[in-house]
Amino acid sequence: MRSTIQVQDFAQGFGTLPSGLALARKYSELAVGGPGSLSTLLQAHIAIASSLADTFTEMGRNYESTDSEAAQHITPK
Repeated sequence: MRSTIQVQDFAQGFGTLPSGLALARKYSELAVGGPGSLSTLLQAHIAIASSLADTFTEMGRNYESTDSEAAQHITPK
């Protein structure tokens, strides 16, 4: 999943004035730049979602195991 996430440089069309170029550069940095960029945040969300999925999978396995063990200790009266 991580390999398919690619944030493209959409910051175009701000003209050729220095302020337009600076704005385009800033938006590009927000998309694929440092710690607060969209690409970094998406990677963090993917890691959290993957961890949650692993946790719920393990919880399901533990539930089935515990349920089976409890069922063996229950004797009909």
